Amino acid sequence: MNVNVKRLAVRSGALTAIAGTLLMVGCGVSEAATPAGTTSGGGVHAVQSTQGFNVYNYSAETYKFDKVTGSLPAPDTHDFMPGQKRNFEMPVEAFKHTTGEAYYTVYGPDNGPQTGTMTISLNSDDAWDVEFYNMDGSQNTALTVPDNPMGTTMHLEDAPWSTAAQQTFTPGSSDEQTVLQQLCENDSSACTFKATGETITRSAARLLAEGYNGAPSGGGDSTLTADNGYTDTTTDEWGGSVSAEASVLGMVDVQVQATYSHSVEKSTDFSTSWSVPVPPGETGYIWAEIPQFEDTGTFTVHLGNDNWVLPGVTFDNAVPKGVLMYSNTFASGNVPQPLDPGAH
Repeated sequence: MNVNVKRLAVRSGALTAIAGTLLMVGCGVSEAATPAGTTSGGGVHAVQSTQGFNVYNYSAETYKFDKVTGSLPAPDTHDFMPGQKRNFEMPVEAFKHTTGEAYYTVYGPDNGPQTGTMTISLNSDDAWDVEFYNMDGSQNTALTVPDNPMGTTMHLEDAPWSTAAQQTFTPGSSDEQTVLQQLCENDSSACTFKATGETITRSAARLLAEGYNGAPSGGGDSTLTADNGYTDTTTDEWGGSVSAEASVLGMVDVQVQATYSHSVEKSTDFSTSWSVPVPPGETGYIWAEIPQFEDTGTFTVHLGNDNWVLPGVTFDNAVPKGVLMYSNTFASGNVPQPLDPGAH
């Protein structure tokens, strides 16, 4: 007897995620959630508001939060990675001058060692001051703050032409991946992509279907079929899906279309049609290799005085009308395996 077998399998997907100058932009004064009836020194009821400061890290350094002092509450999220934004809200009360400081430990580019500390001082008069210190307590001049200290706009930047401000990464390195995810995804306007090469290849074999024939010996083969389709997702140099990174995939698509006359989609759907007989007491597996473009290029990121060059980043994206290459394997006994996440 020939019986169709096809086993549902649990599918799992992988999601990757990519964030040194700090830029502060005033958010304006807003009312704070302070109980009514709070009094100041003269018995006058004071209305408390907050002065907002947004901080953008445009340097190559990472700033890890230590503490706040004075009237300044802690920022919305503690640590600053390159390219990220953080918010401070300084309390503002009638007839009262409020001040506070935020203290950070500074770490070098690419998950480097501690290089010193940073202190941000804010006050309710929309003025600020920033100091950088080396490990020995001396001033660190490799980091700069070029803005006017009166107002609510602050940029913390690497000094022009400093070591941290000019970096070229090793193709395929984890540091390159981190910068791509953090900087190009957080501020795509600072990021450009130039295509440098393309090849056509096939993916590793993907498991489309699997099933066990539980018939006794001599009971006849069963038929395992893969006919529900497959969706191939575009992946980056490190094997992670870029479907959530629309800004990154968008700039790759524009360049590849201009250079090689085909688009780079988030995913591509394929029809599947393959069957294989499975002997009694064995598990059968149907695999497929997906025809793919390997599009390689260089990202360049410019923030403040910093330039990051990310060469040799490759995106694997399916050839839309390509032909799947099928294969099948067997295992003795009931040996289930999870299907590829793209299998329907």
